[in-house]
Amino acid sequence: MNGQELSKKEFNNFYLETDKIRELIINGQVDGLGEKLEISNLANFEDLKNVFAIDKVDFNNKTTHTHAHPYFYLTPSKNVLELTIPGMRILERRNGEDFERAKYYFVIQTDVEFNWDKHRIDFKNGKLITDESKIEEWWLGQYKNYMTEVRKVLDKFGYKPPPPASPPANLK
Repeated sequence: MNGQELSKKEFNNFYLETDKIRELIINGQVDGLGEKLEISNLANFEDLKNVFAIDKVDFNNKTTHTHAHPYFYLTPSKNVLELTIPGMRILERRNGEDFERAKYYFVIQTDVEFNWDKHRIDFKNGKLITDESKIEEWWLGQYKNYMTEVRKVLDKFGYKPPPPASPPANLK
């Protein structure tokens, strides 16, 4: 993944733009989130709306242990990073396990691209995962390489990622 031409300053712009997305999540502004990430036309977007409207989940709340923390992976494309934001509630440890599991409400994945011509940051190829089995597949596909991949972003841009995502509650 050596094709990145982004400077730390440009990465900071990525981070600031991503923080706006995190704020939309924290404030339950689902329509704004859908518009910004171009995911409101996805078949499961209504599931995301229900997380806020029906389940009334309050993200980044230390009392309820709900979190939606972004992290990045480098990509082979110039000036493009992959952004992932899992929305979850950390559960208490089970007897016999030395780790916490999580109830996942959603996982958002999108490409974040620095558009040199327009000097702006664009979000492309947004995916929204809400199905429990698909979230388990996502988790299994990323957990082994999480530290290796986020360390590349840390080394290149100085961005400290959140801790690895906890395993889904019902994962066997």
